[in-house]
Amino acid sequence: MAEMPPAMEFQWRRPQTFFPLAMAATTSPRAFFAAMPHQGGWWPPLAFLLVAQAIPALVLAGFQIPQHGLAALAGMMVFLAKRLVYSLAFAGLIWLMARFAGRAKIDFHSTLRIFCYSSGVWIVSAAVPILSLAPAALVMVLLVLCHLYLIQAGLQVVANLPTFQAILSVLLAIVAFMLLWVILAPMLGLMPPPSASPPAPPPGQP
Repeated sequence: MAEMPPAMEFQWRRPQTFFPLAMAATTSPRAFFAAMPHQGGWWPPLAFLLVAQAIPALVLAGFQIPQHGLAALAGMMVFLAKRLVYSLAFAGLIWLMARFAGRAKIDFHSTLRIFCYSSGVWIVSAAVPILSLAPAALVMVLLVLCHLYLIQAGLQVVANLPTFQAILSVLLAIVAFMLLWVILAPMLGLMPPPSASPPAPPPGQP
């Protein structure tokens, strides 16, 4: 079990607090979510989510700048904005499914905290640009599964949901998200939601 950080809250003015929190939430999720404050405001978990998404995006942009110049940074900003919107939408669906399908007594704020603090695993996707296609795809699949597992564990601890209901809430949220996407994407002209930074070719390869 990882040693718990002294405060289960991201201190955005001290970015170095990101990695102890991410490690604790990933390696000891039940202990982490049991100690996580539920009323610490909106900004700390959202800032944590932004860091988890921004670091891999910055690494990817770094590989693309020599070829695309500053356009790579502009693309990174658009990518991050989309990721944030998709993340908030998915967190909202998890909350709705936990409330109505799982009959959990949990508010959106607590659900968002679970989602954000379980997103620290995505920092590993910073390694994707240096991997070939097959290992990169495997890493992405494992990260998705790990994130979903951490969300489920958080729902069990914070919302006191049985394992089956927590898993069901997450699965129903995935189904609802995909259905909404199928309905809304053609109307809004949207591209598929990015699950993480798309793999870039390794250096020296086309």
